[in-house]
Amino acid sequence: MRRWLFVPALALAACQTQTMERDQMGLWKQGDSAPSNAPAQPDDAPDKSPGTVITIPADVVQAHAEFVNRPSTIFAESVEIDLSANGWLALASFSVSPDAVIRRDEEDTSRGVVQITLRRIPDIALTADAVPTVRFGDGMRVAAVDSIVLRFWKQQSVDRPQWFHAAGRGKAVFVVESEPRREWRGSTVDVRAEIRKTGATYQFVSDQGAKP
Repeated sequence: MRRWLFVPALALAACQTQTMERDQMGLWKQGDSAPSNAPAQPDDAPDKSPGTVITIPADVVQAHAEFVNRPSTIFAESVEIDLSANGWLALASFSVSPDAVIRRDEEDTSRGVVQITLRRIPDIALTADAVPTVRFGDGMRVAAVDSIVLRFWKQQSVDRPQWFHAAGRGKAVFVVESEPRREWRGSTVDVRAEIRKTGATYQFVSDQGAKP
């Protein structure tokens, strides 16, 4: 089992694009906080529940790990991801070609959100190395023709300690390289996953879908 202590989230350094150094959370370090253009907290984001120790069963932790580490790809013209900083920020790694993709980090402390935007520079040839790409764990890959926007919400919830919602727009596809291979394709795709409290314990749930 895994135990987590929920405490008020620490402020993360908000930064601009084209800096030289990152902090331990993977954010660029430079200057003062910039205003964020992130939307208001999503309706399904949890409320704060600081100062509580929770225990997540080992099978739930394993199910979450399998979801992240299985080979899968979300690809679309643009992708927006709202997710809990708890449990997800540490899993994220970014593939950015400085000649093709601009990265911008912003923080809005009043709403408790860190936004990371990866945007392909206009007129750059569309190649595998020139598209914004984010990876989670050892298996999940998110890529987009134009842009990826990630909003890491720092609110903490006993009822919903970890959550993830990715929405791909424009010729979107979600592929899971399992046996058999599974694919959802349409003008939009949505992928959700969360650890939620059910009664006295926790469970991991996920779902996905596409619209024509």
